[in-house]
Amino acid sequence: MAGFGDGTVLILDRERDDHPTVAPVAIDSNFTVSKPLQKTASKVNPVSHWNLSKRPITSIQFSPDSVHVAITSLDGSLRVLDFAQDKLLDTCNSYFGGLLCCAWSPDGKFVATGGEDDLVTVWTFGGRIVARCQGHSSWVTGVAFDAYNCTERNYRIGSVSEDTKLCLWDFSSSSLYKPRSVRVAYPFACLCISPIQSMIFSHSFSFLSSTVHPVLPKKQVAMLEPFMAQSIHNEPLCFLAFREDAVVTADRVGAIKFWARPKVGEVDFEQQERGGGGMSHG
Repeated sequence: MAGFGDGTVLILDRERDDHPTVAPVAIDSNFTVSKPLQKTASKVNPVSHWNLSKRPITSIQFSPDSVHVAITSLDGSLRVLDFAQDKLLDTCNSYFGGLLCCAWSPDGKFVATGGEDDLVTVWTFGGRIVARCQGHSSWVTGVAFDAYNCTERNYRIGSVSEDTKLCLWDFSSSSLYKPRSVRVAYPFACLCISPIQSMIFSHSFSFLSSTVHPVLPKKQVAMLEPFMAQSIHNEPLCFLAFREDAVVTADRVGAIKFWARPKVGEVDFEQQERGGGGMSHG
């Protein structure tokens, strides 16, 4: 699966031959799917062509069960889709600005996003906003759940930003204030294919069952503070990953650091931060 600067996503099969395509022309910016002709559908790429946005796609992440996919865009939207059914389920919008990254919780119940609003936002699978996490002073460029510090009820999220900081957050969904969100459905249908496209695609169709979730004001959403916020690079950060033995970060000039996790019996990140010890890296 590949996302592009024109807001489209292509699903490709490396065993298939490539076939020249022209991006479908949609009446509006809603989700549109195009597929190859039936007689060549099993032989050529793309397997599917999604028209999601008019702004660049910034992140594509599959759910742990590989059934759903979360996609962020510079239009400020998080879209959750059923991958196998080519179906848009939910659209969630940032507080303001574009979204740059996203990540699923290990159990697939939550999606975290980061972006140009300097916030990490946590959503349930289904589109309800759980919390906004405030701790960065610039764009959030990477977010990840720490699977080795998540349980059935408690979750740990890490985020990195152009402010050179790594922030760590703990939250329990049961302890957060849960505002009532209004589900507003926007039905739509569009079909518009040029003569050239009609020779390549057999059908183009949109779905009526997706839900667009409104942006909630600050007072209706729980706000979390990080238990650790530390500048760890000299340049803006762009990548974060949690491994069993280390935390991996990278910046925009190509520096990669592996931060050793505390061993059993040693202080954790939170205690290190309170005591000024920080993290060690190699």
